[in-house]
Amino acid sequence: MKLLCCSKSWNINSQQFDRDNDVFEIVSPLPCGTIKQDKPFSSPPLQRRLGIRAEPPSLNVAETQTIPKDRETVEFLKVAILKNDYLKNIMDDTRLQLLVDAMSPGFAEENTMIIREGDEGDAMYVSFEGKFAVLIDNKFMGDFGPGTLFGELAILYMAKRFASIQARTNVRFYKLPRQVFQKIMVNTGREEREHNLRFLNSVLSFQRFSNRSFVINRMADLLRREFYPSGWEIIKQGDKADKFYIIRGGTATVTQTYENGRVLEVDVLKRGDYFGDRALITEETRDCSVIANSPGTECLILDKRDFIRYVDYKVLDQMDTKLSMKDLTVIGTLGVGGFGRVDLVTGPNNETYALKCLKKVDVVQQQLQEEVYSEKKLLKMCDHSFIVKLRATFRDTRFVYFLMEPCLGGDLWTLRQKKKKFREPDARFYLACVIRAIEYLHSHNIIYRDLKPENLMLDSTGYLKLIDFGCSKMTVPGEKTYTFVGTPEYMAPEMIMNRGYCRSIDCWSVGVLAYELLTGKSAFVGQTNLAIFSRILKGIPTNQYPSHLSKEATSLVSGLCRVNPITRLGCQKEGISGLTEHEFFRKFNWKTLTAMTMKPPHVPKVKNLADLLEDTDPKYELPPEDFSGWDQGFES
Repeated sequence: MKLLCCSKSWNINSQQFDRDNDVFEIVSPLPCGTIKQDKPFSSPPLQRRLGIRAEPPSLNVAETQTIPKDRETVEFLKVAILKNDYLKNIMDDTRLQLLVDAMSPGFAEENTMIIREGDEGDAMYVSFEGKFAVLIDNKFMGDFGPGTLFGELAILYMAKRFASIQARTNVRFYKLPRQVFQKIMVNTGREEREHNLRFLNSVLSFQRFSNRSFVINRMADLLRREFYPSGWEIIKQGDKADKFYIIRGGTATVTQTYENGRVLEVDVLKRGDYFGDRALITEETRDCSVIANSPGTECLILDKRDFIRYVDYKVLDQMDTKLSMKDLTVIGTLGVGGFGRVDLVTGPNNETYALKCLKKVDVVQQQLQEEVYSEKKLLKMCDHSFIVKLRATFRDTRFVYFLMEPCLGGDLWTLRQKKKKFREPDARFYLACVIRAIEYLHSHNIIYRDLKPENLMLDSTGYLKLIDFGCSKMTVPGEKTYTFVGTPEYMAPEMIMNRGYCRSIDCWSVGVLAYELLTGKSAFVGQTNLAIFSRILKGIPTNQYPSHLSKEATSLVSGLCRVNPITRLGCQKEGISGLTEHEFFRKFNWKTLTAMTMKPPHVPKVKNLADLLEDTDPKYELPPEDFSGWDQGFES
């Protein structure tokens, strides 16, 4: 059995421990990982996967302080950070410097506990001097010296520490709290985007777009950086114009060459100046050359083909639905969770519903009032065949209630476990249901953010319904959001990197779902969440696709799981609805699906409603009453 953790930056002396004939090998112990028996990463999950949520980044924390350090220490900390598989993927020079500047020094005497196993982490550390011991269940597992980064999962969310870290000698270290890390990541991302938006808004030729705000925001997502060394010809007179440029750093000289060979310097461009804007909207050749000056020029670039491909928008109407609770009769409990239960109930005309009951005190303790309100609002807005319908909401002193359309066929996760994997025609059916549901949400400016088989239920006819909108959010077209929320295996790279995201994350999740349905295993597997995140940042390797997949299926998954969100399938100007034209769906009858006259691949057999009920604990106690009044928006 091995102890497997994700941080490859933690290189400690290899040691082995023989206990009851079990050999333990220290591979890279991380204080926030998990212990599992050594299995291939490709093994299918045997347990339902739980979502994780970080508190929203607090941008109101005290101004980030710069703690003075000598040059040698700064370089030492930079090296330690860049050795980490996760952090190195989200760093640029500015962010790296800010993180190092904000790290505070610490000291601990011999035998002092720096991190305690089971505690919720709120900071990451870099060892600077002395020896640090790794303890699991109070047993010594190994030690390490200076230059090791540990506890990094805690900078993403409130993860419980996997192991204890104790000072084996007098030690020094540097520490970075989660809120400071998040503030730096969010602020730098926002600042860069705001700079880009200001650059783009200043371009006169872009001011005639009828949907200008949306187009400008999309263009900001499409911009990429490129550095040109001194003397490099960025554009050449007479070449076809197919790119737009903004000077981000340095300067560049504009020259024009006449027929007699004379070269005239026309202008010198500096930060914020742009050129080539007409290339995006006209067909012409360059009328001058632009050459990078010493020591070099950094540009933001937008390709014409990307601009043409990725901008468009539409919106649809919304609707509301209400019912009364007083005539409902409880048949039994469908399931019990941490926040309450789901009951099967009937109405006055024997219609069947699912009644989700959330404990108010737990919602308050976890500070999820805003999320509960959001789920209610979003569900009431939705009226779609492949999205579970909210009929009404209620409240009393102990619970808030969601009266839902029943989905009596079980979830797709359970069906996938039974089937192992789906044939391509079957997977195509379920993916088509999901695409139509996500298309509807995006048309209402809603991003779902937690797509996975566990959140896809089958109704009694075998059609899929999207459920659980606790992670969903209403967005402003073109703007990004930053909340770290969802299920690790399905999170998109842009969320993991704290760069802000929009509806592109749902397209990524559709690709991960497609891979899981078609192969019978998760696309990204690791012994810890950080290991999963590191794999996600690299995308799905070409050699990971099983040979039995058709080229059309491989093309769909690889197109949806592109690491750069702006080039992802479903992110073109037609949105996720453009997937209907993909070759994987070439012979699929979308009209028949929408009319719900297509025969599903699996029709649940529900002979008796009582068979669906769970045996609940007779000792189940009612939660305490709550009179805080936060639930004013729910009907009584």
